[in-house]
Amino acid sequence: MADEAAVLPWGSSQQEVAADVDDAGPPAVPDLPAAIGLELKSRLEIKWELHQESGETSTKWWGAELHRREEGRTDGEGRQCYMLRYDPEPEQGCDEAEECLVTFLEEHFLYDLAQDAELAWRAAGSDWDEPEDADGEAGDGTVSMAEVAASIRQGERRRGRTLDEDAAEMLSALPMQQQMHIASSYALFSETLAAALARLTAHNGPEYVVTEADVKAAIAEAKAAQRSGGA
Repeated sequence: MADEAAVLPWGSSQQEVAADVDDAGPPAVPDLPAAIGLELKSRLEIKWELHQESGETSTKWWGAELHRREEGRTDGEGRQCYMLRYDPEPEQGCDEAEECLVTFLEEHFLYDLAQDAELAWRAAGSDWDEPEDADGEAGDGTVSMAEVAASIRQGERRRGRTLDEDAAEMLSALPMQQQMHIASSYALFSETLAAALARLTAHNGPEYVVTEADVKAAIAEAKAAQRSGGA
């Protein structure tokens, strides 16, 4: 029987499923804190990148407590969920303690389910920090198309939901006629955009770094297709 989800604008193709298997990585450790002896109420520090209104960014190791084990809850890859309780930081605009649901990926990295973000962590008082690259920097921020696609698939696996499922859930709250219009427009736009980016990959290889000009050209092509109705 054919994959019914594939007939929807947000359906996954067999190629996407195969790629998802290819970059799945090593098996997840189901309960890393238990495996390494990290006990509840342990004091941790989580590394956050803070964005100022001026446009400047800074990093902060934010204090938190490993507050409780969320029994029966796991991420999409089967890791045990824990609740972190972050310390209040009035100077950062956080006057009260905040709780965040996380899973532990490895000894110094965790996954924040609400933020859909991988964050560095360490025991409170430790001087551990993320290793720098060979040039002594954290990287120049450029990523390839293949890396972007792999990152999206990885995030979907960890959340146990795809971005398409999120979009479908939001659409379901709208009137049917509006749903159909949005779905049709989305399908045409995304297919045209994907085709334009696929041509770049085919011509330049999967490690090609998309430029701002490439993105603008692809979006312009997709918008033109929308206006013409795909004709």
